[in-house]
Amino acid sequence: MPSGSGHLSTRLVLALSLLSWISEIVCIADYKAGPKNYEDFFNRGVKLSSKAAREKLPNQIEKSKVDVLGAVLKKQVEDLRKSSNKELELVFLIDSSASVGAENFFNELKFVKKLLADFTVEYNATRVAVITFSSRNRVVKHIDHVSDANVNNHKCALFEEQLPTITYQGGGTYTLGAVLQAQVSYNRHFTNY
Repeated sequence: MPSGSGHLSTRLVLALSLLSWISEIVCIADYKAGPKNYEDFFNRGVKLSSKAAREKLPNQIEKSKVDVLGAVLKKQVEDLRKSSNKELELVFLIDSSASVGAENFFNELKFVKKLLADFTVEYNATRVAVITFSSRNRVVKHIDHVSDANVNNHKCALFEEQLPTITYQGGGTYTLGAVLQAQVSYNRHFTNY
């Protein structure tokens, strides 16, 4: 734990669900500065009828909600990378349900590694938790550097030892269970201080 701070100041929970490329990315950010305005996201992505799509000009592009949410995620990550505060907690909620499939599940894990590539992952900087979810009885916290901060929790251990042990489960999609498990990790972290 960094000296002089009761908790890390920035938290980010990512729930990933890949279907084909990315069918859904849910980004829940909690900044001390307050909530971000996602009104742009919620007012975009209107489906067009076939006739309306044919009548559009060739250079006109209608952004889907996935595209808009992807842009929001990209901006959030860029802001985090540029931030002078390097104390960060990232919790990844990874969909391991049958609708995602094994190939896309492993693409989700690759995404986690790619996203973390530019962050310093260690106990006094960026701390990571990884939770997979499918059916109600298959919500698993595989990695928890958030509530268990120690010097052995670093990027090399995460990339070479911990992430490779995570396996695909299949089953239903119990997203709420994953969010509740993430909350347990945060609560456990804050009760330690």
